[in-house]
Amino acid sequence: MDEDDLRALTALADAGRIRVAGLLADGRARTVAELAETLGMPAGQVAHHLRRLADAGIAGPADPPRPAAWTIRVGRIADLGRALASGIDRKSTRLNSSHRT
Repeated sequence: MDEDDLRALTALADAGRIRVAGLLADGRARTVAELAETLGMPAGQVAHHLRRLADAGIAGPADPPRPAAWTIRVGRIADLGRALASGIDRKSTRLNSSHRT
């Protein structure tokens, strides 16, 4: 797992950002106002969470026709899943081999 993966996981370690990412996970682009209304959060707080998710490569501006909307970066989420699974597999292999006699 590299520094970018750790930065992305750190960004997801906040409940508010998880809620924003979870809402975007359906693939539908949404504006800050739409997210704020649906989540019951102030728009400024949603914008802050989106900036943090964008810095981590997890979310970004939607392509036209909704340039003010945001979407999740599914490929980045998949990459994080693979990085986590790889780390778990390596640790599991080490643990299993250390318990053999």
